[in-house]
Amino acid sequence: KCRGGIEMVLTRSRAATPPAVAPPPPPPPPPMPGAANVRREAAAPAASAAAAATQAPAYLQIRVPRKHTCFPSRIHRRKQPRVIADSATHSDPHHHARRPPKRPSNDSEGEIVRVLIPPNGFDSEGQLSNCLNQASAIEDVRVDDGLMLEGNSSFEYFENREKPQDVAGMFRERDNVFVPLSVICADPTSFVGDVLSIKRPPPLRRRPKSPINKTSRSKFYTFIEILGVLLVSFVSWLTYSRAAEVDWDYALEEAAIRVERVFFHVMNSPFWLFDALIQYPLKELYRHGPSIVGWEGETLPRICAQITYHGDEAFWSRNMDECERIYQSKEAAAMQIRKPIAIGCMIFIAFFMVKSIVEARARALQRQQRVDPNMVETYQAIHMLIRQLKRAGNF
Repeated sequence: KCRGGIEMVLTRSRAATPPAVAPPPPPPPPPMPGAANVRREAAAPAASAAAAATQAPAYLQIRVPRKHTCFPSRIHRRKQPRVIADSATHSDPHHHARRPPKRPSNDSEGEIVRVLIPPNGFDSEGQLSNCLNQASAIEDVRVDDGLMLEGNSSFEYFENREKPQDVAGMFRERDNVFVPLSVICADPTSFVGDVLSIKRPPPLRRRPKSPINKTSRSKFYTFIEILGVLLVSFVSWLTYSRAAEVDWDYALEEAAIRVERVFFHVMNSPFWLFDALIQYPLKELYRHGPSIVGWEGETLPRICAQITYHGDEAFWSRNMDECERIYQSKEAAAMQIRKPIAIGCMIFIAFFMVKSIVEARARALQRQQRVDPNMVETYQAIHMLIRQLKRAGNF
């Protein structure tokens, strides 16, 4: 029995013991460095980087303005405990509630919100629009504390809520192009490096094509100033040198003489004009007038032959200078006689013209001041009746 039991135990122990595992074979030797191995080792980092970039999360950069157009939904009234002011506060006339200063807002820039792009992209345009609306939503509750005065028991504030907007597209700030939402939803990864804005961004300021260099501009102005100073100096020196060569006594004397001549010419111009208006018609009348007062337009040789009773036309044609001198002397003598007569006639005519004008004016005034003859006759009749009544009363 003992031997059988030992054999049974040995049999069970052999059955429970696992079979021996053969040791693994040794690793193969490393391959020799070749062109293919070098190419494979160089492409391995690039492949790992591409895989890492593919697995890295992508974001859409959305610029959200800080201030939105809010619509007041309802007015809230909140009771406040009544504040009892002390006597010092009431005694001060300048003590009153002031409106808090407004905080400066930066509405032009806004903040950038990143929206995660799903690995498989957006399911639809509605999902992208909802994401944009939720990312750009801002809770704005404005409390106007400036309206609160001391002693008021309540104050009001407006709760502004954003209305959901239907986003149809985004503005790309790089080139200010409006990109529809369908294009962004179709390929969102192509807009990873761009900044998209819900509202249209302000236009970029145009820079001048040729920027002005302040240094060169200041040099140009300095050059102009120096050139002006030199020009003024040269003109001053030239004027002084010319003035030094002038005889001022003689120049002043000549200037006084010229001023005197101009003065006399101005004073005598009316008389000279009157003389010319009278003398020219008289000369023409003396030369071309009838035989009683003129020479009927005869030639100078014949006129000289008739004046001197010496020679004929052929003789005076050969002596035209002497003939012209004789004619001018006779003409001057005739002018000395005829000019006073003409002036006297003009004065007489002017006197009668003025007299007729004055008489016409006097007659017009007399007509205006003349009494109506009917009134005169009525007055005379009444006066005669009064005299008759006085005579009858005396009897």
